[in-house]
Amino acid sequence: MPKFKTETIILIILWINVAFSLAVNPYVSPQFKIGMAGLTIATLCFWKLPKYGSHFLMLLLLFSLFEHITFSTINFHTGIKSSNIDLQINILSLILLLILVYKRREMIRKWYYHTGKNEKEESDAKLMFFKKGFQNLSERELEMKLENEILTDEAKTAVTELLEERRMNSTQHSNNIN
Repeated sequence: MPKFKTETIILIILWINVAFSLAVNPYVSPQFKIGMAGLTIATLCFWKLPKYGSHFLMLLLLFSLFEHITFSTINFHTGIKSSNIDLQINILSLILLLILVYKRREMIRKWYYHTGKNEKEESDAKLMFFKKGFQNLSERELEMKLENEILTDEAKTAVTELLEERRMNSTQHSNNIN
């Protein structure tokens, strides 16, 4: 289970923002009420369903980015406002969303690069990819790669299997000669 330190800090910042806003300006808009309800759900989500907490928090921050929901009665936004265009972006939500996306980039990457295969099939496909890529290397180059380079588990397995296959082939070849 991943650590949720970043999400916890973001939730604390948002709750402080809500408390400060209520203390300064007790008038609450419908967007603020929805934001408080969403923040309550996100907080409960981290306690009961931590697997979905990051997803829900990202969704909340995304909606608050364009102030469809808010966590503050004080405006922290910038943007373009004219008679035709009204594009406002909440600065606090933008910063918090960027931090969360950066910290959870591997989780997000999995959303987009999941092929639908199970982990065993994906591992086998990676293993075959590395075997194909390393097949033209000499035995010495394979040994150097294994000793000196930082490789993924699949790459290490591919190098090891290639070395074993070559050693078995050379042993069989020498037995056939005798």
